[in-house]
Amino acid sequence: MIRKRREQEVSNLPKVRLQKEQKLQNRRKDIILFFAFCGIWFTVCSIIFPGKDPSKEFDFLLKPHKMDFDEKLGWQLSRHVTSESSTPATHVITTSGESICECDLISIDCLKSFHCINFYDVSQSISLGVLTRKILKETARLKKKRSQSMGGLPIGKAFQYTTSSTWKLWVDSNEMMLGFRGRKDKFINETLYPYCQKHGLIGKRCFFRDVNESEDLDWLETEALEQYPIQDDYVNSPITKSIKQDLRTFRSLSKYDESSKHLPALGNLLTFAHLARIRFNRQDLVRDFYTKKMESIAWNQSEISSKALRVGIHIRRADACDHADDESYEMEKSQLFSPAQVSGARLCYATSVYMQELRHVKDLAGDNRPIHVYVSTDYAGSVLAEIKSKFSDLYESMNWYFLNYSRDTFQYENSIEDPSNKEKQNVLGETAVADLWHLSHSQVFIGHLGSRFGKLSWLLAMARYNMFVPFSSIDGHSFCCEVDENCGKMKPYITSMENCMTYFHEMSGMQLNEDYWESGSTIRREFAKAKLMEKQT
Repeated sequence: MIRKRREQEVSNLPKVRLQKEQKLQNRRKDIILFFAFCGIWFTVCSIIFPGKDPSKEFDFLLKPHKMDFDEKLGWQLSRHVTSESSTPATHVITTSGESICECDLISIDCLKSFHCINFYDVSQSISLGVLTRKILKETARLKKKRSQSMGGLPIGKAFQYTTSSTWKLWVDSNEMMLGFRGRKDKFINETLYPYCQKHGLIGKRCFFRDVNESEDLDWLETEALEQYPIQDDYVNSPITKSIKQDLRTFRSLSKYDESSKHLPALGNLLTFAHLARIRFNRQDLVRDFYTKKMESIAWNQSEISSKALRVGIHIRRADACDHADDESYEMEKSQLFSPAQVSGARLCYATSVYMQELRHVKDLAGDNRPIHVYVSTDYAGSVLAEIKSKFSDLYESMNWYFLNYSRDTFQYENSIEDPSNKEKQNVLGETAVADLWHLSHSQVFIGHLGSRFGKLSWLLAMARYNMFVPFSSIDGHSFCCEVDENCGKMKPYITSMENCMTYFHEMSGMQLNEDYWESGSTIRREFAKAKLMEKQT
């Protein structure tokens, strides 16, 4: 019936459109289709089958024996996400039904993209994400060489650098490093974990598996794969062949240079996110200590967890603002042109700022969708007590999930890298990895995208759901800029997704500007000028 209906619809199209459709099919390599990424694929479902349950109409995607793969879907997608689109390089387009949502990644608020979350497709999208990562690993050439562990850096910062180099290596040569080197790590003390001692795992290898090992699956992935299993013969399925072709096309047209600005931002973002998730592959012991520390305040025990909206909230305290007391916390979120937050001038925000954004999300979700809140903060106990006292309507209408680490863990001087904090750095590394996984459950993210920790959390969430995750960034910084930049002033120099995702001023080879402590880093501007002069010569 589905095929017959499609044939009737096509027959009613004008001849010009039929010819255009045939032309697009014959030039498939010229159209950038991202069927590998469910965030785009399943929006097509709502376009073709408005008012219907997409999970039923598109059941063939993971069970290809039911129907042949329909190449006509590309015609629908091409209206919004082909390389011919005039959409700015850092703008993400998502769709659901008749809704079209546009998010500028250099902005601090993309909660409006909530309207394009297709809740029918969550399990299927998650399952396709697992399949996409499986294909990414199987089709890449695995290098026996291991990447630097960067053991002197906090976990979030080290993984941002690792993801950037992993993405560039994959785009440039379709290669992946086997995993991290077994080197001592300031934030991971393998002697504290019998599992690592038994298997001779040192540093980051103690917490993370190699790329060629099986993917660590959470309950969301397990549930999704039960509903939409990857078939034993998936290698020969039409969807697998399509994913492989799309990944090859993406790589050939990006090469992490200026040509990447002509590719859809969502494709760049999701490949980056999936590669981050491939590297962030937990060892069993990480799963165990996460499960042990995770607690909940569940008011609605009867709720079906998989149907709830999961909101991640990252509340920065401690060294994020030089251990300031709550009387000095900001009462409003920072804006895009707010001052750079260099060391010694970083801000913390009152709990009310986060609750205001959560209330906005609640309004967007409506009264019929339960909300589960995943809280990541240094002071979970006191924060939740404050929410209970001052925001009881939110506290009592949502389920709350948090990691129960002692507050004493976060009582330290200066930054976490400071040698004076040596005795606490190993447990701080454990809490960081656990919190990153915790926030990866977010379908909506409220937090700090100026923070490398916040950026990685958001990326892992997108990889988990295989779709765009709407966000509100509290600290006035977007995913594309650094915390010590004035994002608004640097926005003109973020002209491609490559620059957005992989630029770090530490890696530019340039010296800090003389007025750094007053104005923040302006190296990105000088970097852009140098690149322009290089092109002109």
